This record gives sequence, structure tokens and C-alpha cells, in this order.
Amino acid sequence: MANDPTTNQKNSRESIESSKTDDAIHTKRSKRNFSLSTKYISSINLMQFVEILPLDPINKPHPRSGHRAIATASDFWIWGGYYPPGNLQQQCMFNELWRFNYALRQWTLETTTGDRPNLTLASHSMYLYRNVVLVYGGTGFPFGQNVSNELFILDLKRRHWTRCEFLNQQPEGVYGASMIVKNDHLYILCGTNRWNYNTNVYDVHLPTLVCTQIGYTFDEIEDFTENGRYRQEVYLYDNKIFLFGGGGSSGVSFTLENLPAFDLITHTWSYVRTNPDPIH
Repeated sequence: MANDPTTNQKNSRESIESSKTDDAIHTKRSKRNFSLSTKYISSINLMQFVEILPLDPINKPHPRSGHRAIATASDFWIWGGYYPPGNLQQQCMFNELWRFNYALRQWTLETTTGDRPNLTLASHSMYLYRNVVLVYGGTGFPFGQNVSNELFILDLKRRHWTRCEFLNQQPEGVYGASMIVKNDHLYILCGTNRWNYNTNVYDVHLPTLVCTQIGYTFDEIEDFTENGRYRQEVYLYDNKIFLFGGGGSSGVSFTLENLPAFDLITHTWSYVRTNPDPIH
């Protein structure tokens, strides 16, 4: 029964549903912890970058890239990552979850249970949904050799992973994708498998895990060598998902002059031209 899609679907639904109840408990706890750090955080100028150093300079994550992070009211979480191996180091992918508590200014290497990602620990997508974390896609090292099209749910309270089974349709295996949620619908956009880049859009209904492709790769107006992009940022506004930046096969980053926008009503792409601030 371990690989039974019905069982996996039930477990993932339970993880999402339990997060609704956990939200109230987590909110009370996070408010208590957060109140301890209010004075410290309120002293920070939001227009400047400030390095928040942990009180223990030794117990902290190893330097890395390709990891992903999310923030709750009380903690900052990172999962995965890559570090170039040296002469005495063979392990270059980090299969680990770190938590930084704002109030204590302390890093903790968390122990997790369940079915978690193992081979694709870099350039995955990570999204906080209620009190669970959604993790999709990713690659291992060498980059592009192993590419994932799986969705995992991490229950932050229980530190437990669940691997989901999509119904109806399977999205492409990619890394560098983006995710965003609206009304219990998870939207997965863009990505690459190293050889091909896309701007496809998949709609995953989280209560049922039914996946449907609703958008297709559009013609880029800046990179004529090949369409598609990866490692972009996304933002939802007025039923449209806007893409910011990212790169394609040419290795050049896209500018912010023309922003691609996907309409969730018409399921079509369009460009929105941006305007600079007036010169004073």
C-alpha cells in the first residue's frame, strides 16, 4: 500500500486538512515567541539590508546555493542546497532542514520523518501554504541529470514529509519553477530540464490533487534563441500571475521592462509594459 495513489492522496489531504487546525495553535505559539523579538526587529530599517547573526556562531548551516527558504511568523526555514565538493568532501547536496528562530536567534537542524525528496535537492520550488510547505521539482548534481516532477508536503508542526500522487495529468519534470496558491489551487509555472525551457502553467487542485495544464509556452520578446525561462519570481494580482526576471537558454537574465502575465480567467499570456519612476 506504500505506493498506492489512493493512500498517498489520502495522506496528503490529511496533511493539508490538519494544517487548518494547527494554524490556530501555531499562531498562538508564534505570537508568544514573536513578541520577544518585536523590539529587536522594530529597530531594523526596512530600506537597508541587515545581517542578523545567530548567537551561536558555530551551530549554523554550511554555505550553499540552490536551496529554498520560507518564513513564518516565528521562524525562517531552509531546505536542501548545493555546495561544490572539495578534495576532502564528497557530499555536495544537503538533504537537511534548518530552522532559524527569530526570538532566540538560533539555528536548529531539524529531524524529519516520512517520504522526502532525496536526489533533487537544488533549484526546487518551495511555498508556504497554511502550516505546511509545498516542495516541487528540483535537480541534483550534476545539474539536469536527475530532474523531479513530484510534489511533497512538509508538515512544519510534525516535521513529517508526504509524497503526493497527481491525478489526471503529470506536470513536466523541471527545476527552477515557480509556485503560487489561490483558493486551494496550486499553480506551477515555468522551469527547465537543462535542455528545454518552458513557461507552461499547471493547475493543481490541492484538496483532490487533480492536475491540469492550463497554460502553454509563449514567445519571448527578449530572447529569440529559445522560448521559456526558469528561476523567475511570481506575484498574483487581480487574477493574473506576473513573472519577474528569470533566465533562458542564452544565460542572459530577462529585464523588468515587459512583464509576462498569465490570466487565470482566460488562461492566456500577455505582456504588461512597466514605467519607471519620474525623474526629479
